[in-house]
Amino acid sequence: MNAQQWLERTTRDLPAGVAGRVERETRAHLQDAGWPEDADVRAVLGDPEATNEGLRRLYLTAKELEEVTTGGSLRTGWNLSEWLAGLVVPAILLWEALRSGVLASGLGVAVLLTGVALTWDLHPARRRQWRLMLMLLVVSWLNWLPRVWEYTGWPMVYAPLFSTLIVVYVAHNHLRRDARLRRTLQAEEGRA
Repeated sequence: MNAQQWLERTTRDLPAGVAGRVERETRAHLQDAGWPEDADVRAVLGDPEATNEGLRRLYLTAKELEEVTTGGSLRTGWNLSEWLAGLVVPAILLWEALRSGVLASGLGVAVLLTGVALTWDLHPARRRQWRLMLMLLVVSWLNWLPRVWEYTGWPMVYAPLFSTLIVVYVAHNHLRRDARLRRTLQAEEGRA
């Protein structure tokens, strides 16, 4: 398998910027090793399928990137998630806090508005993902998790621990996906 065939299999389903970066680095590696590109490169570069799996753990696929950057097939032209996370949900939570005096709703508003401020300078795709995740976490923390806990009938002593574990799990998964998105966007913007 020559270098071109290896690269085609290795960069399958990856965005153009990522594929270009992998190709440049691979060709430089082969040149440093003094390995001819028309020779079988598997001895130097390894299995292309395993390399592709590793790259998919580091970068988004082309389909995932398209869905994140365009909003997917349900995209309406204006970004509903950013409006909800930045304006509508905080307004509803603030109204609830003022109406009933519930401190948790006020804290939810503070978390969402802090998230909006901290994500202001991010790439639009990353900003949208962060704001949507924060909105879902705050709404689930304040509304859904307490109701589920009441339904199960378990002692309320464990509810904060259970809720915290869910938030940590979701945040961990989001941070991993955000790292993949950040690396992919950097490779895509650096391809020119």
